[in-house]
Amino acid sequence: MAAAKKKKKMKKMKQKWAAMEEEMMMSSSPSKAAASMERKKRDEELFVVDTATITHKTSANASAGGGALFLTKKQRARMKTLRVDSILRREKVEKSYPKPTKHRTVDGNVAVMKKKEKEEEEGKKTERTLERADEQNGLSLWEKHFPRATGIARQAMKILRPTVDRKHAKPVQVDEAGCSYNPPEDLRNEVIMKAAAKEIAKDYKEQLNPVRPPLLGQKADAMRIKELYYETGFGDEDDEDEDEDDEGKVNAKKNKSAANTSEKLNKAARNKRARHQQLQKEIEERKQLKKQRRDLSELKSITKDIAEKEKRDEMKRHRLHLTRKEREETQPRRLGKHKYEEDLPEVLFTEQVNGNLRTLHGAHTLLKDRLKSYQRRELIEPRKRQIKKKSKMLMKYEPGARGARESENQKEIDALNAQIKEKKKMSSSV
Repeated sequence: MAAAKKKKKMKKMKQKWAAMEEEMMMSSSPSKAAASMERKKRDEELFVVDTATITHKTSANASAGGGALFLTKKQRARMKTLRVDSILRREKVEKSYPKPTKHRTVDGNVAVMKKKEKEEEEGKKTERTLERADEQNGLSLWEKHFPRATGIARQAMKILRPTVDRKHAKPVQVDEAGCSYNPPEDLRNEVIMKAAAKEIAKDYKEQLNPVRPPLLGQKADAMRIKELYYETGFGDEDDEDEDEDDEGKVNAKKNKSAANTSEKLNKAARNKRARHQQLQKEIEERKQLKKQRRDLSELKSITKDIAEKEKRDEMKRHRLHLTRKEREETQPRRLGKHKYEEDLPEVLFTEQVNGNLRTLHGAHTLLKDRLKSYQRRELIEPRKRQIKKKSKMLMKYEPGARGARESENQKEIDALNAQIKEKKKMSSSV
């Protein structure tokens, strides 16, 4: 009895403490209390007890003659609150932001952050108790953002790749004055000479490309033997070669077994070999130490060589950077399989220049000009027209050739049959 009374007393004390903590929280932060009440209402709206069926059944029972309200076992089970609903109806606590750390200003002095308000300091104890309770019971299922263990949950920033802004590439390139329908002769010749120089430079580049070096040594000998083998003919002496290969394999096995038997050494020979290996190792170590001492004595010259090499490498990098920059300004980057190739200027030849727009030679279309502009500005990858290759093997059919061949074959068969019949008659008459 005493134990039961003690339990009841402890239970009442806990209830009083819980009520006091709730009052303190409500008094310390009324905005939080209002927000929690709103959230509670919102959660209650999610789960609604279906009372329509219950009222319908009770009204039916009352009309049947049962005056008192009677609930079945299933109805009582439906009306009972679930554990999930009880957890969701509990008051949710908003977790406080982590305390900001000290940071240095531009001057180098440590700037102390402002302290929190007095109301937050007073409500620290209640917040800690509520946080512990929240950790024990678990977080709400309907939270939009779950805080991380380390701090505030932030959305990860998207890493963007640096893009090359080709501002120097103009969307519309104006042709030179020598490309007009009635240009001066000197300007027209200048454009023609530039186009010819480009074509000649392209030919020189193809001619001066490094040639593949010839094969030397064992590879060259093997290739020559293979060529001679195919030139002289192969397959005549395969059987003899196979027999020779088999004999060679047998002899190699015998020699190997003989070498293995001869390599068996006694203990003294093995010790001698081990001593020799140890001596060779010591000699190598001495050589390495000698080389290290020589390098240390020549440290100044080595550092000088390293500095010169670094200087040469820096000059090479600078030169490569300049050439790359110049190439970017003149030609766009490769976006796909093919490189961008500038079209030849649309210049008129001497017989085409007549000074009349009516009889002017046709030039490229505007659509092609726009496509080249997109390729030059690295918006579209350059492409080449794919030409379908026709098969080289052609079969020629002559009309009626098959029928004529069949008729000739049939005539030969008939002649043979006639000969056979005659021979049979001759044999029967005899």
